[in-house]
Amino acid sequence: MLIPPNAQKWLSLCKSEDGRIWPKASTPFNNLRFKLLAAARVESQQNGMRHSFASYNLNKFKDSMETARQLGHKDSDEVLFSNYRALVSNGDGDKFFSTAPPDNKSKLVKFSL
Repeated sequence: MLIPPNAQKWLSLCKSEDGRIWPKASTPFNNLRFKLLAAARVESQQNGMRHSFASYNLNKFKDSMETARQLGHKDSDEVLFSNYRALVSNGDGDKFFSTAPPDNKSKLVKFSL
């Protein structure tokens, strides 16, 4: 899967010396993510990040089969169209894929594990 340039910028902020961005299994990550969301009073959907990627990728690149392939839907774009196509407005994909960390990293908040 191709990692978009803006995602590469975000991931570069998390990388450790050994190259990993998360040093543990996914369960502790999800537990911390859910705690953070609750503390910020932000609602979250199961697979919300995956669904957002699918919607914005389809909106920006207009390539349903490639988006479906990146999601692991090998044979069809049917699920993509039935679940993701109309969730975002035209042009929102451009905004999503241009969101990047600020040049001034002093504005970023670090979280400890």
